[in-house]
Amino acid sequence: MDHGVVVPFPLINRRSMAPFARGTWEPSLAAGSQYEIGDIVTLNGGTQGSVEKVVETTTASNIDRIAIAGQSYDLGPEFEPGGKFAYYAARGVPLNLIEPDDEWVFTLAGTLDAAAIQAVNGGEERDILYNASEGALTIRAGTTSPLVKMRRVFPGKGTVGDTNAWVVVNFLSGPLL
Repeated sequence: MDHGVVVPFPLINRRSMAPFARGTWEPSLAAGSQYEIGDIVTLNGGTQGSVEKVVETTTASNIDRIAIAGQSYDLGPEFEPGGKFAYYAARGVPLNLIEPDDEWVFTLAGTLDAAAIQAVNGGEERDILYNASEGALTIRAGTTSPLVKMRRVFPGKGTVGDTNAWVVVNFLSGPLL
């Protein structure tokens, strides 16, 4: 069975509010890098760098300083310089920080065979990359620049022989903001 590619989403298991930060709103992002509220984003240029959607498709080591967008990129003309709410853009993009113990659901790209189940159950660390055709980050077989640690198969979304199984993961602390 093909479970389809899921846009990564968090499981609610926090005991406290997410830490908060801000990044810089970049008015000229390419369409593919523009984000919606709740998207996993990256900051280019440090902790106050410009915010853009994570869309790296070839090198997991390029994905770092990640957080969750607290607002969408397209705020409308009233938020742009000269608009009546321009001060919101000037304050920066609100970001919710991801903690290493937060659990997320990702798609494990490919077929879930016995070796893949063993990797999930063994808590292996894996790369994540952007699947441009599906518009979502997915877990890949690579272990060169791991960003997540696999915890378990999401209930009802993967058995041996299935493709695009959903897997619960924790982010490793290295790529987090």
